[in-house]
Amino acid sequence: MAERDYFIGGYTWGAGNNQVSKLTDFINHGIWENGWGNDTHNKPFKNIKIGDLFALKSSFSKQKKSILKISAIGKVTDIFSDCKIAIEWFPDIESFELELGKYRHTLIQIRDKTEIESIFGKALEIINQNNKMENKFKELLIANKNLILTGAPGTGKTYLAKQIAKEMGATEENGHLKFVQFHPSYDYTDFVEGLRPLKKEGTKNKIGFERKNGVFKEFCKKALEVTETSSTDDFEESWDKLIEEIIEKEKIVIPTKAQQNELTLKVNKNGNLSRISDIAKADYSLTKSNVRLTYEGKPVKYLGNYNLAVIEYLKNNHGLQKYKPGITIKNSQGQKPFVFIIDEINRGEISKIFGELFFSIDPSYRGTEGKVQTQYANMQDTPNEFDKVLGVTKKEQCGHFFIPENVHIIGTMNDIDRSVESFDFAMRRRFTWKEITAEESQRMFDGETWKDEAIKRMNALNSIISNIQGLGSAYHIGAAYFKNNLPKYSDNQFENLWNYHLKTLLFEYLRGIPEAEKELEKLENAYNLKSASDENNG
Repeated sequence: MAERDYFIGGYTWGAGNNQVSKLTDFINHGIWENGWGNDTHNKPFKNIKIGDLFALKSSFSKQKKSILKISAIGKVTDIFSDCKIAIEWFPDIESFELELGKYRHTLIQIRDKTEIESIFGKALEIINQNNKMENKFKELLIANKNLILTGAPGTGKTYLAKQIAKEMGATEENGHLKFVQFHPSYDYTDFVEGLRPLKKEGTKNKIGFERKNGVFKEFCKKALEVTETSSTDDFEESWDKLIEEIIEKEKIVIPTKAQQNELTLKVNKNGNLSRISDIAKADYSLTKSNVRLTYEGKPVKYLGNYNLAVIEYLKNNHGLQKYKPGITIKNSQGQKPFVFIIDEINRGEISKIFGELFFSIDPSYRGTEGKVQTQYANMQDTPNEFDKVLGVTKKEQCGHFFIPENVHIIGTMNDIDRSVESFDFAMRRRFTWKEITAEESQRMFDGETWKDEAIKRMNALNSIISNIQGLGSAYHIGAAYFKNNLPKYSDNQFENLWNYHLKTLLFEYLRGIPEAEKELEKLENAYNLKSASDENNG
């Protein structure tokens, strides 16, 4: 991931008596915009990138000292235009002042390490604390290519998966992140490739079918980033040597490919080769361009066998090497990571979805070593992007696919889903597994005013759940239930969370368990932080 840079920007638009503060607007809408537009005040903007830190500032004099006031700090999450960015502000950072009033331009990039620490130190502490889990899992994903996040519902597995991708520089905005959700109807044609209905042009009701890449194959195609580069091609040099030899000897005799006849060749006035018959009269011309086509494996209309004889002679006498197409993979060593997230991976029928990719998905077979021909390879008669990398040119050999080395896969699943038990063991071996506990998910509460009370209620509730026979930690309540639902209510937040979200969920968990109503009452009391003595006195 690119190194983070640091910027400060003003929030006052206009000049003199027409000045307007945009501080509240910027914070409420999660943006910063240069009110001067794209002019001399905006030169540092071209250096801003996603992930950089940005502070809202103002400069003034106070008791004969130059003061820099920082009103908010956040992380750049998107770039809209030449003078507008999206920012995720840190809620726990209050405004503060520094004796650094020299920064009076509207937009400034901070490069001095001491000043970076003075302005952004608190933000960096928050980032480092929040990133501990992301960095740990990022390293795990990079090392193993495939990772499954498992745990109780609501522990933020999907959110964490996206954060891991973000830490690797993969976002939906830059096209390096793709998110899908498996379900029982999901299959190979959705994921890899298949036939899709197509209305025939010029007709009203006739429907045909065409082969289409599935979402994963299309994603891998994008990650491949095939580009033309220098290839193994020394034809020009070898050809020049051949011409020099023939000019020196006036003519040469070479065997044909079938070893049944011989070719007598000389150089004609156009610099091409002429085949000489027994009566010393030129009857065929072997052009350089035509011989090259045969060398590259491309079809020619005539004299193909003679071309092959010339090529064989070039290989044996003038060092011509076997032709390899000029294709390379720019990202073959994991530069520019691409992350593919499969939410609820266990809900799909894995063998039906992945098909022959069981082989390719293995971390040790990433790249061309894990190449396979797909189920619809017989419908492809021209090389696709993966064929080109492999040097495939023949029609009957087309239709290859492999997973590029820079593609990483994250799956998520809930422990309590019954489909977890049927998850294919062959696929299990190809993933690294990591459980996200309910306690670990409480990091979602950072910056929330109700953080402390939510942690107390959540811990008390999960403690009782752990002691109910038939449940356990897989049924713990994750932090997402609090994070997503408490803000919906302005009054009686925790009471409404219980009545409208947690109570019905826990009732389903307890279905079939002896004395379920009594157990539900215990859970409610724990959630409301009532002790055993409170219950007895009630």
